[in-house]
Amino acid sequence: MRTADPNGVIDDFEDLVDDSLTDWMSVSAAISLQPVALRRKVATDAFLGVAVSWESFLSDWWTAAINKDPSAFLVQAESALRTDAKARFGLDAADLANKLISRSHLSLDQVRRMLDPNERNIVIHGYKELDKRANAELAGQYRTKATSITSHDWQIAEATRVIRNALAHRSKSALAEMNVLLRKNSVPLSLRWTGQRNLDIAGTMRYLHTHRPALADSRTKVYHDRLKGLAVQLRIP
Repeated sequence: MRTADPNGVIDDFEDLVDDSLTDWMSVSAAISLQPVALRRKVATDAFLGVAVSWESFLSDWWTAAINKDPSAFLVQAESALRTDAKARFGLDAADLANKLISRSHLSLDQVRRMLDPNERNIVIHGYKELDKRANAELAGQYRTKATSITSHDWQIAEATRVIRNALAHRSKSALAEMNVLLRKNSVPLSLRWTGQRNLDIAGTMRYLHTHRPALADSRTKVYHDRLKGLAVQLRIP
């Protein structure tokens, strides 16, 4: 049975980011004399595209890493089955077979279903969850790569997630979560929000389009570049 290639997933994401940047910069150049509101919308659309792509990338890489080496994931699944047998049916270890899962390899479809029966994308909510899930579900060099990401490195993924949620849902809670995170000192200064007023939707679009004084590029480009850099950190030599 052929297995997925986690490095290939990274290659595809790098290409996607490069294409997104090229398309956005081409459109931006074409509308450079148009009202700033249109340029902000284009920058926001480019951000949303790469944010969604990042979520898909991380889910695909995680699934591929488990498919490549499912040993830790199978141990977790075996433990969960035994816990459920005890909790639901009162079955002790002596009542069960020595090994409940007979296979040593899982197909990509099996991994996806086991991670989520509805086969939705994996979404990591915070650095602590990244570390916890990596230690529980990933094995060998894939676990090493995921756990070597620092909390500082992960801030770009967190900022991307909360901004995407705020723009997509436009709820008070999503906007509040975004504003709290973007004001944290742990967020890179170039991406930190230090304005007196909290960001609303229009303010978020200005934020993404803005060039910081010490930053040659708009924040939309910075998000592209940093997400690509974070993905590359997961590459196995």
